[in-house]
Amino acid sequence: NSTLTGADSHALRRAIRSLGSFTYDDDNETNIKNNVSAFISTYNNMINSSGASDDRTMKNTQKSLKNLTAEYESQLDKIGITVKDNGTLESRSSLFSSADISKFESLFSADSEYMQRVNSYARRLENRSNILTQIEYNDALAKRNANKQTSSSVSDSTTGKTDSADTGSTA
Repeated sequence: NSTLTGADSHALRRAIRSLGSFTYDDDNETNIKNNVSAFISTYNNMINSSGASDDRTMKNTQKSLKNLTAEYESQLDKIGITVKDNGTLESRSSLFSSADISKFESLFSADSEYMQRVNSYARRLENRSNILTQIEYNDALAKRNANKQTSSSVSDSTTGKTDSADTGSTA
């Protein structure tokens, strides 16, 4: 469902913005790790919803996002985030909770190449989703209008009214 993918992409972009707003120091450690957990959840939702799409562009973008994340697999692993076979992420709580905050900064700060690239793919998925949602809406509207015309023609034929031209003759 393209609407779901759009919502998931938008949520992921919000999570990325939130992670970019932090000063990566020990004072913010709990908030940062909570926000990384939220990122993981929204990332996984987007991977799953975009993977359920029949749209080739959506599937290709999702595949590119998975490939990007695979490039960062070793860095993610060092802070307790596993890239699963299906491309989703999973945190390992023991390592995740004890990892140094500076390692989170290199992956999740506003300047992080990974975050910038994930945001770019999320934006593409959100934009594509909006296009597909509009197409679905237009198709549904056209179908509804066609059904109204068909039912209107049927009701005219049941009343016996016809659209014949007046010949002008009188009997």
